[in-house]
Amino acid sequence: MKTLISTLSGLLFIFLINTCNDSVTPPVLDEKVEAVRTEFQKLILKHGIPGGVVGIFNGDDVTIIEEGNANIETLTPISADMKFRIASNTKTFTARTILILIDEERLSLEDNLIDILPDCNIQYADIITIEQILNHTSGIANYNGQDAFGDKWFTDATYVWSKEEILNLIRGAQPDFYPGESWNYSDSNYFLLGLIIEKVTNNTAENEITTRLINALSLQSTTFPTTPDMPEGFSNGYRYIDSMFLVDATEISPTAPWTGGAIISNIYDLGKWVKAVGTGEFLSDELKTKCFDMVIFDQAHQLGYGLGVFGFGDLRGHTGMIQGYQSCMLYSPQNEVSIVVWVNRCNETQPEQPATTLCVFAFQTMYPDLF
Repeated sequence: MKTLISTLSGLLFIFLINTCNDSVTPPVLDEKVEAVRTEFQKLILKHGIPGGVVGIFNGDDVTIIEEGNANIETLTPISADMKFRIASNTKTFTARTILILIDEERLSLEDNLIDILPDCNIQYADIITIEQILNHTSGIANYNGQDAFGDKWFTDATYVWSKEEILNLIRGAQPDFYPGESWNYSDSNYFLLGLIIEKVTNNTAENEITTRLINALSLQSTTFPTTPDMPEGFSNGYRYIDSMFLVDATEISPTAPWTGGAIISNIYDLGKWVKAVGTGEFLSDELKTKCFDMVIFDQAHQLGYGLGVFGFGDLRGHTGMIQGYQSCMLYSPQNEVSIVVWVNRCNETQPEQPATTLCVFAFQTMYPDLF
């Protein structure tokens, strides 16, 4: 069963499509879905978001909420079929590929960074383990937090970065802490995991991720790009200038976010993928257990990070922020439900994450027994 809720030019169209037959029932609006839709509209107005999509996937029952526009110049309505940059949700693909290689005994969680990348010249490379890189306890500083990166990234997002340029940024930054002594989210970890995939497989990370995961799950709207171009059927992405003026931020070179944030997908594929993430698909029983052994970094809210996956109570998934797009995907093993939210406006330097806020709100509203 699929429920589609779409707001266009201030009008609400509600359709309930029964896949068991070709008939269309009269409009039905579940109170809980209405609460999620109303909250979505509030967040769109509050944060100046052109548009976005919510997907609630419960077995064969799919509820889609579409709000606003994919293109503010043409006023093209946003659609759930549209593709967008999933940003750091890419990390779940990269981590799962690394874990598959570990199951194949081509790597080990206990391997040190220097064992795999002997010429990386990164401080503590002889101490940092693959596990610490996966769960952000390596202490390696975030390359995209360096001025030399930001000065280029925020003025020319289509600039093609070489891997050596990114490595030099990582090498030149002081570690955040001694390996294993704390936790800090760092894109440098997942850039290095991309290099490790390539070193171990003698193949590109893009090809390994595509073959092992994207193709294996038939994620037909998911791609790992090698150019700034978006595939056909995409939503534009936007960011603010001076907190008032929206500018198009759709074109981004994948060489900067790479294995930490370059993948493009749509809400249907992510609904399927986050279930695979949350159930430990493709992994041995041993690694499934290890994958969800969370490092708690926020005791007050019991937020944790495992091997390429966030944990929040029963929920497992990830979030993503990149110029133009912000998203969140979560899966509940208890309810066997996935919820994915994405919006087409994001400024990476601003702390608000409306897609994440709404994704958690949707779970709290639809499945309050989890909280």
